[in-house]
Amino acid sequence: MRAVRFLAEAEEELQLAIRFYEGRRRGLGREFLSEVRDLVDHVARHPEAVRVILAGVRKAGVRRFPYDVVYRVKHGAIEVIAVMHQRRAPEYWIDRLK
Repeated sequence: MRAVRFLAEAEEELQLAIRFYEGRRRGLGREFLSEVRDLVDHVARHPEAVRVILAGVRKAGVRRFPYDVVYRVKHGAIEVIAVMHQRRAPEYWIDRLK
């Protein structure tokens, strides 16, 4: 299993989504976080199982929630670039690639 590292912006997006869902219903934020963790664990084990959307960058959907995790393999680890709502502009995170 590969190590996983969230960019600061992706971590902030994750925390905002958790707070949003927790505000909708107590415990829903934890459920969202659990789904994201399950997805990231799967990606860490099988990083190539998800389709490429842009030069080595991949996007995987979060079960039960309208969110995607955008990531790439960098220096042998999974780098999470964005935790994005599916209705957000699709490539707003592009300037995070360095």
